[in-house]
Amino acid sequence: MKRTYLVRVLVFALFVSLIAGCSGNTSKSNIPVNSTESASASPPSSNATTTETAVSTSAPSASSSDIKSNEAPYTVTFMYPVIGTMADQDMINAAVNDLATKELNMKVNVIPITFGARDQQLQLMLASGEPLDIFPQNSMNMASYVDSGYVVDLRDYLDVIPNIMKYVGLDDLECCNVGGFIWGVTTMRERANPNGLIMRKDIMDQVGYKIDDLKSLDDVTKMFAAIHEKFPDLVIVGGSGNEAIPTHSDQANSCDPLGDKFGVLPNYGQDLTVVNYYETNEYINLVHYMRDWYLKGYVSKDMSTTQDMGTSLMRAGNLFCYQSQYKPNTVVEHSSLTGYDVVVYKVSEPLCTTTSTNGLGYCISGTSANPAKAVQFLDWAVGSGEFNDTINWGIQGVHWELTDEGTVRYPEGLNSSNVGYHMDWGWAIPNQFAGHVWEGNDPNLLQEYTDFRNNAHRSKAYGFCFDSANVVNEIIACKAVTDQYLIPIDTGSVDPDTELKKFNDALYSAGLQTIMDEKQKQLNAWLAQQ
Repeated sequence: MKRTYLVRVLVFALFVSLIAGCSGNTSKSNIPVNSTESASASPPSSNATTTETAVSTSAPSASSSDIKSNEAPYTVTFMYPVIGTMADQDMINAAVNDLATKELNMKVNVIPITFGARDQQLQLMLASGEPLDIFPQNSMNMASYVDSGYVVDLRDYLDVIPNIMKYVGLDDLECCNVGGFIWGVTTMRERANPNGLIMRKDIMDQVGYKIDDLKSLDDVTKMFAAIHEKFPDLVIVGGSGNEAIPTHSDQANSCDPLGDKFGVLPNYGQDLTVVNYYETNEYINLVHYMRDWYLKGYVSKDMSTTQDMGTSLMRAGNLFCYQSQYKPNTVVEHSSLTGYDVVVYKVSEPLCTTTSTNGLGYCISGTSANPAKAVQFLDWAVGSGEFNDTINWGIQGVHWELTDEGTVRYPEGLNSSNVGYHMDWGWAIPNQFAGHVWEGNDPNLLQEYTDFRNNAHRSKAYGFCFDSANVVNEIIACKAVTDQYLIPIDTGSVDPDTELKKFNDALYSAGLQTIMDEKQKQLNAWLAQQ
């Protein structure tokens, strides 16, 4: 695969995902405030999850006893994302090392890292050849990683990864490819990312609304008016600009974003003609709703500039609703995260796309001293419930305990404020499906994730991976345009009747049509081979 130096250098800086949130601290006396302490640090809504049907294989399990030998233990350097610095991280590192030594005859050098620090540290480690075997990364970075030799092609190991084939399956592995090169293993999430509004139930109760009353955004608008009249100081719609309804984060609502949203497939990926999302009726309608709400005082005036996430603003007591992707346990998750009982208004329906599947995956580093050992460890990590529970919940008996229902909870005397380790980031670890579910969720939650995804719309382009090498300059230019126009339009801060035309004209001047034509060409070729 021939690529340019520009791909290697510039795309690194272009597609960097940051997860950040700052607590707000404003609370008005006439706004009902819930002081209930959050039970756990729940994750931002993820890019999703479900298992496919297990793929049979005659390869031996990577965790079976026959992998042990008298050879000196290989030391695997394993990087994984964490929510922040935790007091008992060293204890977790030691536990992972002991478990791998016992089951794999391998030692583990654990590197916990926040998403904010990940890309810079990864770039330094990979460029300098520092020891590194396994790391998490986003699909949007993969063209440059593959071109630079920073990842190992897992296609060469399909016969020796039984746990990955069982839980993830070949179809979903194929979503993690660049030009046929399988760059990683997607994490086990619901992997269907519909958008919704997370709303405080106590406020709705006081104005006489139930979630079943909301059949459309017109109904939502009427409810907003009632809330604004009763609680004039309450911010009704807020969060960071990336949480705005029209283009929430990497989603395009009911369109298949085909990776970067510079050319999408509408109608839940059922229409196979690539179009400009920012010219679709769906997008135009949503930005007009946001503008109407903004002018009526429902939308936070600083939404286009703030970095405060909706979860932290609601927890502070001065926000009614924010946008988030939803899944089967969203109500439990966001009630825990915000301290309020919440309900979900569904803006779009579940959609399974290549982008929703490959959003986050674990890669084998091209700098690994022994890629075969690294693959062996990753396959074991996907299959080991004890490993996944350890990096997600901590150590049994210390940070969590089993309930009679088979879920897990804090031991007596511990909670989110004093426990030494607690992630609750199942979407970010290799395979939460192998581990336990947190108390308060349905014990069958992981099966619900599976059903949620299996019942979702499935894009006709599922499995298609766009190779952006031929249009990298145009993508960089279009990204600069969206950085300038998108958030002000999405948050209602500017008039879409004038700014949308400027926005789209700037996109086409930057090369959007060239990107769309390249996507259509590659998609047509891919469809012809199916």
